[in-house]
Amino acid sequence: ESTIPYHNNRNNNNNSSSSKVLLVVVDGLLYSLTQQPGPLRDLLTSPSLSPDLRLLQMQAQLPSMSVPNWVSILTGAPPEISGVLGNLLVPETSLDSIFKQAQLNQLDCGLTGSPWFAGIVKSTLPFYGGDSTIPTSLGGVGLDSSDIADKERARVVLDILGHDDAPYPLYLAHFSDVDLQGHCCGVDPKWNKLNSYYRAVENKTSILEALFSAVDDSTTVIVVSDHGHVMRGGHGGIDPALRQVPFVVYRRGSRLGDEGAYRGPGFYTSSSSSSSTTPSSSPSSSSQPIIVSNLDVSVTVCALLGIPVPRQSLGRFVDLAFDHVTPLPDMVMRYKDLYFQKLALLSAFIKVTRSHTSLPSDLPYLSVDQADEQSTPATEEDAYALIQKYVQGVNRILEVYKDVRNSTENFQIARNLAVSTIIAAGIIIFLLFMMQSVTFCDIRSVVRPPPSTSSSSSSSRSDFMIMGSYQRYRRANMRALFSTFAIVLSYYGICILIYNAVFLGVGYNTWDSTVIHTPQVLARFVLVTLLPALVLAFLLTRALHVPYTLPPPRLTIWTRLSHQIIGLRSRYSDPGQIYLSRYYLMLMMALSWLILAILQSVYTFIMPQIFRVHFISENQWAMRFRVLCVQFMSVPLTLSSIIIVALGPWAHR
Repeated sequence: ESTIPYHNNRNNNNNSSSSKVLLVVVDGLLYSLTQQPGPLRDLLTSPSLSPDLRLLQMQAQLPSMSVPNWVSILTGAPPEISGVLGNLLVPETSLDSIFKQAQLNQLDCGLTGSPWFAGIVKSTLPFYGGDSTIPTSLGGVGLDSSDIADKERARVVLDILGHDDAPYPLYLAHFSDVDLQGHCCGVDPKWNKLNSYYRAVENKTSILEALFSAVDDSTTVIVVSDHGHVMRGGHGGIDPALRQVPFVVYRRGSRLGDEGAYRGPGFYTSSSSSSSTTPSSSPSSSSQPIIVSNLDVSVTVCALLGIPVPRQSLGRFVDLAFDHVTPLPDMVMRYKDLYFQKLALLSAFIKVTRSHTSLPSDLPYLSVDQADEQSTPATEEDAYALIQKYVQGVNRILEVYKDVRNSTENFQIARNLAVSTIIAAGIIIFLLFMMQSVTFCDIRSVVRPPPSTSSSSSSSRSDFMIMGSYQRYRRANMRALFSTFAIVLSYYGICILIYNAVFLGVGYNTWDSTVIHTPQVLARFVLVTLLPALVLAFLLTRALHVPYTLPPPRLTIWTRLSHQIIGLRSRYSDPGQIYLSRYYLMLMMALSWLILAILQSVYTFIMPQIFRVHFISENQWAMRFRVLCVQFMSVPLTLSSIIIVALGPWAHR
């Protein structure tokens, strides 16, 4: 339940003094472009805008993809809560959002942009005119540009802003061409020969300038991005540039750019903030930028509109956006709503995770009734003191939430590692038993020293013959074991080396999912992952056989190739050694899969969808993709080892 009463604002839509929000999402825009000389920086530092404009650095969520971060922007919930980890087949979110809260408060809201974006909140948009989505492909199928679509989206927004009756207190505009140019061509001119990414940024800068000029004094414009791009083009991974995006807030006549205008206290306006969070009045300021989270966008928008915050949000107010343009009593109510929303979220999280943690005793209030009884500010100083209590309470709640989250994540990972290791150990024991029982392989001879025989004259000749046979048999097993171990180790090492060398050569410096940022480049990923593995699986498998291959009776070129390379109807000098090597190779690949299963247990169980780890961290996200790559690489040699065992050495003479 919200502490802000739900109310009908429909009659206030024509009131020019009511607060309105225009939320602009420029897809794929790098924060670094706001710091570099260029049209975007020139716009943000222009004398006509800078007194009323504020630029901050914002942190996007992992995975650094569009739809997961769109959901985070609208709901304030990270992907580990929303469950959205990709761009495809994402249904409408069931979480609370700024659009749902606007609908509950009977505030009209609208959206123009990609149909994917509207799909997240489809049911909360008005049936007539609220959904003004425009496909990216507008202007021609197959175009590597959505600039035509973006211009049409801008026309829709400007048309709405041109109405005197201000039909939408909340409107979202999504522009996608910057992202599309990053995908198709890259960012750096080294890869993007036409410089289309920077041209797209310049085009969006012109649109932003038009939007800033069109809004009235009661409209706050918030400009954000969902993710960045690596210089080669692409996103989805852990590169810092992918998660550093801009947060721009502008309101005409608000003095947002005036550092001395902030009243505080707040999450980002408190005078006690460290130098790393000191507000900078312009993008070129030498001080470190304030770093907000994209989880903060939804609650800040709700604070500007005067409606309750989304109930699953982990965000805090970017109070710089409304601190000195909101009446003090309204500010108290907004901070109170945020505090009790976080308190309810923490209580639910503790219950869901079955944590033994209890609500901290140092919180200012544990119930709304307690707050109502003890916190009725009589003076301005009392009001600021109460806001400070709520700010400290929210920060404390989020600290406890983080502790519970981390402890739950560590428990889930430890549980999965332990159970996976036990299961893997059981499978290994079973495999060794089966090899020892139903094949001619003798695993025990590798680790067990040979029995000693006395050199006395009482020792029979047969004892020495048996001893000699055992030693030869033991050496054959050891030779097969260590040769197949070396082959498997070389196989993985060469495959991983080739993979990283290829992608490093085309501009990707980090081994993560950025390399498959669009379906069009998926074929390249499959080719680089599987083709070297297929070739190596064939060559290394043949390497087990070549030393023991007998020369063919007729030494023609074709027969030499067919025997030595292809292994067609080959004859072997030591079929027993070939037999052992084949079974040991299959054993090594089985062990490889078990090791990979243990490694993947840090984010899922040895059996998918059981004992999942629901939390996402940077190292874990990168590890997911790397384990997946190695699993792909394992397929060719695994199939090869099974096939050569199925053929059997007895098929050759």
